[in-house]
Amino acid sequence: TAAMPALAETLVHLDLARSHLGDTGLKMLATGLEACSALAYVDMEANSITDEGARCLAQGLEGCTGLAHMSVRDNKIADSGAHALARTIAQNPKLQTLDLGMNEIGDDGTASLALALCELKQ
Repeated sequence: TAAMPALAETLVHLDLARSHLGDTGLKMLATGLEACSALAYVDMEANSITDEGARCLAQGLEGCTGLAHMSVRDNKIADSGAHALARTIAQNPKLQTLDLGMNEIGDDGTASLALALCELKQ
């Protein structure tokens, strides 16, 4: 409907923690996130998201430059997903809270995330 684009443009807070989205659900959601330019809070905790889902989330959040809080805690994200999320982090200078705990991110993914966070400070 015509109301959906207007709603997407004004959506600020999205909490789908423990919603059993998985990668498939997140892939479908990500296409809608592209229109959510005002989004400031995203919580995708405990959704069985893997690297594939993290890449979809990162792609969906490309137009969101006002993100202040993002949680993808307690998923199955490893280095590849961390690289994708790092690109999203780097374009969000207002980011205040980032929760990536209880994932499978190794040294390589951690390095990408650290670099993205350093870029925010500049």
